[in-house]
Amino acid sequence: MHIRISKFYNSGSGGEDAGIKLQSVSNGTLINNNFSNNNNFGIYLDNSSNNTVSGNTANDNKHGIYLSGYLGNSDNNTVLGNTANNNTYYGIYLYESVNNTLSGNTANNNNYAGINLRDSDNNTVSGSTANNNTDWGIHLYESVNNTVSGNTVTNNDHGIFLENSDNNTVSGNTANNNTEWGIHLYYSSYNTISGNTATNNDYGIHLEFGCYNNTVSGNTANNNTYYGIYLTGFLFIFFDNCDNNTISGNTLNYNLIGIYLVNSDNNVIYNNTISYHDLGILLFSDCDRNKIWENYVYINTNVSILHKISYL
Repeated sequence: MHIRISKFYNSGSGGEDAGIKLQSVSNGTLINNNFSNNNNFGIYLDNSSNNTVSGNTANDNKHGIYLSGYLGNSDNNTVLGNTANNNTYYGIYLYESVNNTLSGNTANNNNYAGINLRDSDNNTVSGSTANNNTDWGIHLYESVNNTVSGNTVTNNDHGIFLENSDNNTVSGNTANNNTEWGIHLYYSSYNTISGNTATNNDYGIHLEFGCYNNTVSGNTANNNTYYGIYLTGFLFIFFDNCDNNTISGNTLNYNLIGIYLVNSDNNVIYNNTISYHDLGILLFSDCDRNKIWENYVYINTNVSILHKISYL
């Protein structure tokens, strides 16, 4: 199946109606079509594998491009160079879909997320732009072993958000000028966050509750309103701490606090450059057995490194 240079719009409003729907289709090609202004999906793939979706426009639908595992996983598809803007919910959405490649897409001004992966593993999201989305630029929910690299996510609420998602790699992305978070991990462990830029957000890189054994290395987090890198555990629930993470080789300038740990134990912080803050490194409340060495901490207004214990 090959469809090229066509326009499809005003499809029905049924639950699975779409500008075009591929169900149980393999080795198909959709190139340079316009699937905009449909009542539900622009492009919908279900139980479909080894297809190429390239150069299409899917704007002003409920969902722009949707890969579904409703009847069976949609696997090994290539979604390349498409535009999915101004959709009511999501620009590009993967549900129970594995081993897909999303590259060079534009997903801007959508009401929830530019690119969303749910229960989807071993996918690659690279070289895409996800700006000005109401909630998330790129969101992973209960998704593992994905690679998110070289994307630009700006002017969202969250730039990149990993939620209950483990063993992912987030590298070389630009996550600037988001309302709250540049990169945010929530109950997510064994991830690698490396070589990203997270500037001019409220929080640069935030690991929140139950984040274990993550590596945060070689990132730049400057000019964030509050904290460059921020780890927060929950005081009353042991398993909700942020423990055993490695923070190394990051550059943190002109935030309120460079690195801030709350209720976080057994973390390693070394070889970071931390300058021009109110506080360089702050450990607050129940922070035990953290190792801090060989950081370059200078020209901070008050204290370079402070461990403050709160008693309830």
